[in-house]
Amino acid sequence: MPAAKAAMAAARQGNDKFWKMHGLMFSHQNELSEAKSEEWAKQIGLDVARWRKDKESPEVAALIAKDNSYAQSVGADGTPSFFINGRFISGAMPFDTFKSVIDEQIRKADELLKKGVKQEALYQALVDENVKAAGGALLAGGPGPGAEPKFDVQAGNAPAKGPKNAPVTIVEWSDFQCPFCSRAQPTLQQILKEYPGKVRLVWKNQPLSFHPNAMPAAEAAMAAYEQGNDKFWAMHDRFFERQDQLSPAYYEQVAREIGLDVPKWKAAVQSRGSQAAIQGDMSAGNAVGANGTPTFFINGRKLVGAMPFESFKAVIDAELSSRVAKK
Repeated sequence: MPAAKAAMAAARQGNDKFWKMHGLMFSHQNELSEAKSEEWAKQIGLDVARWRKDKESPEVAALIAKDNSYAQSVGADGTPSFFINGRFISGAMPFDTFKSVIDEQIRKADELLKKGVKQEALYQALVDENVKAAGGALLAGGPGPGAEPKFDVQAGNAPAKGPKNAPVTIVEWSDFQCPFCSRAQPTLQQILKEYPGKVRLVWKNQPLSFHPNAMPAAEAAMAAYEQGNDKFWAMHDRFFERQDQLSPAYYEQVAREIGLDVPKWKAAVQSRGSQAAIQGDMSAGNAVGANGTPTFFINGRKLVGAMPFESFKAVIDAELSSRVAKK
């Protein structure tokens, strides 16, 4: 939040000033602080006294609050989230993901121009078309809990907690190196505790390419799964507890500590036999838009990011109420 206020205060002295501050913040992300923000403010030539005043002003706070509120209303509840002419992309995806959508939008724009749509009306026409294709939810204020479209998400033979006949199933696409996935774990534990017997949690792998430890960790955990569902979850918990230690040595240490048959586990890891299952998870996730982590589907209803307990509760309660009403 302090960084957001510092950047938006810079924006009040010019669009270029915002982007200069933005660039410095991302290139020195591990140095973010009030002192550094002021140093950068001087470096990019801001009127520092004015910047300090704007940074703490209610106007800048209101702008950020408005952005947050609008983001929630259109489903941008994890970061980064992008909308390309209203087409939603979740997560730090590779260039090719953006390119395919951009190329498609350029093609559609050319078609609309040929049909007589004026240049100044082109963006809105493209957004309207994309929102309509997405079911009208993206930029139209956002539906309430339980009103958004459902996805057909299959649990399959995957690690899971909770009874198979639970009325609510949460399918989670996650990455062992993702810090946001780690932040979501206490919330998931709270859900299972507060809804005993009513919620089933299913794990799906989505190791992101820019997390070098994510795929090896997924392979280690899935090799543990071969020795029992409980062994997977024991390894899962240890990986998220010590996310900064992810390494082959740590995987083997955990394997020993949780009581695996270590030679058998090592052979499974070295054979890379779990690759088919992991790739299957990734493909299935991409098909339903779970290409950023963590992404959850609560009885098919999508929730993106390490959201607070209340966000899950709203959807779970709506699903449970719907089930009662149907009876």
